[in-house]
Amino acid sequence: MSYTTLCTTETPRYNLTVGESATFSPVGAGQNYAINTHYVWTFTIEDGVYMIHFNFFSTERGYDYLTIGSGFVPKRNKDRWRDYHGTNVPADVAIVAENLYFLFLSDSSVRMPGFEIVVSIIGKSMKC
Repeated sequence: MSYTTLCTTETPRYNLTVGESATFSPVGAGQNYAINTHYVWTFTIEDGVYMIHFNFFSTERGYDYLTIGSGFVPKRNKDRWRDYHGTNVPADVAIVAENLYFLFLSDSSVRMPGFEIVVSIIGKSMKC
């Protein structure tokens, strides 16, 4: 029987208020992310809008994915908003939700620089 070991990395949970921000990345500056990794960053706000900005983005196209979704844990396709992979830096996006997660999974081959994301909380909540 063959199998792949998936290494889960402990990541912080953020509780932010309007005017606050947090920056996160799977690796330090100048490094590449590890193979077979599983990262989940979670955010909670009481009121406001998430503004997502990518400082840089570089993952293995078609294999290493960053997924953004609502809730605390990735569980259903309807909770997934967007999957990102490749080397194009995504445009900024505003998201209305109480809880938000970022899930990053890498496979067992190519290692890349990854990404750095700034999450800011702006204004009051809008209704979708």
